[in-house]
Amino acid sequence: MIDLRLGDCLNVMDNMINTNLKFDCIFTSPPYNSKRFKKYDNFEDKYNCYFTFLKDVTNKMLILSDKIIFNLQANYYNRNDVYKFIGEYSHNIQRIIIWNKSNPAPSSLRNRLTNAHEYFIVMTNGQSVKTNSVFVKDVIDFPINSKKIKGHNAVMNENVCSFFISEFTKENDNILDPFLGSGTTGITCSKLNRNFIGIEQDENYFKIATERINKQEKQLKIL
Repeated sequence: MIDLRLGDCLNVMDNMINTNLKFDCIFTSPPYNSKRFKKYDNFEDKYNCYFTFLKDVTNKMLILSDKIIFNLQANYYNRNDVYKFIGEYSHNIQRIIIWNKSNPAPSSLRNRLTNAHEYFIVMTNGQSVKTNSVFVKDVIDFPINSKKIKGHNAVMNENVCSFFISEFTKENDNILDPFLGSGTTGITCSKLNRNFIGIEQDENYFKIATERINKQEKQLKIL
């Protein structure tokens, strides 16, 4: 089952909470900082603080699921907020998995460290998190996505998404992605036989995601 919803994820999640909807896992990658919000054509800027934005989203996710995998990258613009966020939810964080990017974009400034990794923060309401494989490292090595999609410049490597969905969920689990973006999580859930709900407020991104996921669903029907 694939269910795609156009709208502000905060409002949509409120409606889900009011109807007592629950998910086996939430897997998502939000915008990295408030500067990137301005790249959304339909984004109403309600936040002066990235930390407040992350906190509002996380509090709702923790009601909707006992297992959250939250992709964050600490960069020049947001690092103080990201580190503050990690401290704020230290009691919920079971593990931080490092994505080591084999082909990171070099720093735009000379003699500066290149940001070659991202965080996948595994959070729960106190439960221990188990993997489906016997031995799983907390560092993964994948390149950033080299395939560009017209209209969306931040497309997650599908292998990264597949790793997390394969290891931390099971077939027929119900998965939520509040920041659907280009739809990679939905495509992965379709391939791995997971039920999926995706939320996206940007109409252009929603159209891109819908087309990509529908194409994957049609391929499955042909098989």
